[in-house]
Amino acid sequence: MTFMALGQKLRQAMLEHGDTPSDVARRTGLARSTVYAILSGSRGKRPTLMTIQKLADIYGLDLRFFSSEPQHMQPTSRGEE
Repeated sequence: MTFMALGQKLRQAMLEHGDTPSDVARRTGLARSTVYAILSGSRGKRPTLMTIQKLADIYGLDLRFFSSEPQHMQPTSRGEE
């Protein structure tokens, strides 16, 4: 997955939830500059797996959402049988 693709996936999740980069930063505990770097596809700040997991968690998504081809968001089935 390219850095730009990760940013596009994050933007998709944000749009579907009406979130701003500041909302994402607040909910994940990430710095706003980190969120903006991901959104812009900046190669200077490569997100860690933990960062991507935080993004997935706030949207109730499986980590694979951020590494797969574009699709509509599918919530995880955590805690569901």
